[in-house]
Amino acid sequence: MIAVQDLSFRYSDASFRLHVPQFELQDRERVAIVGPSGSGKTTLLNLIAGILTPQAGRIDVAGTDVAQLSDVDRRRFRASTIGFVFQDFALLDYLSARQNILYPYRITPALTLDAKARARAEALAVSCGIGDKLDRHPTALSQGEQQRVAICRALVTQPKLILSDEATGNLDPDSKSRILDLLFEQAAEAGAAVLAVTHDHELLPRFERVLDFAQFREGAEA
Repeated sequence: MIAVQDLSFRYSDASFRLHVPQFELQDRERVAIVGPSGSGKTTLLNLIAGILTPQAGRIDVAGTDVAQLSDVDRRRFRASTIGFVFQDFALLDYLSARQNILYPYRITPALTLDAKARARAEALAVSCGIGDKLDRHPTALSQGEQQRVAICRALVTQPKLILSDEATGNLDPDSKSRILDLLFEQAAEAGAAVLAVTHDHELLPRFERVLDFAQFREGAEA
C-alpha cells in the first residue's frame, strides 16, 4: 500500500530535516507510529497524503507516485484513495456535521454522492455517537464531537488507506476503544491499511506493528 524510498524533506527554516531511507506498509496492515514531539510523524503523514511534497525520494501509495501528481490530481487522489483524520480536525465551520462528513464527495468528481453514500454517513455518525448532531455546525459541537465528525469523514468513502493523526487524542478511555474498533472494522470492511500516529501507548497492542519514529528525524525541534 505504501512504499517510501530515500525520502527527504526540510521545512523552509532549515531547522528540521526528515529522512526516511525506507518504509513499507502492506495492504490491510495496521501500523502505529510513536515518537517524541517534533520528530516528523505528522510530516510523514502529510507527505504520504500529498499535502506536502518531498525534496527528494519517492512515495508510492497504491502504486501511484504521489509526488509526481499535479496539485489537482493529488487532491483527487487523496479524496478517492486516502481517509485522513487530521490532528486539528480540519472541519469547515460554514458546513454542518453531515456536510463535513460528505465533503469528499463534493470535491471529487470520481465520487458519486448518492443515497448509499448519505446512508453510510448517517450510519457512521450513529456508530460514533453523533447521529443526533448531524445538523449542527462545528462551532456548536464539543472538541470530542468535532473529532468524531473528522473520523466519519475519513471513513465515509471506504478508502484503501486510512491515515490517523491522534484520532483518539481528545477522547475518554471508553470512547478511545470504541473509535479504534470502528477504525479497524471499517478498514477490514474496505480492505484498507491503517497508519496511525499516537502518543497513547496503551493502544499499541491493538496494532500489528509499531514504528518508533525517532530514528527518522534529524535537526532541532520543528
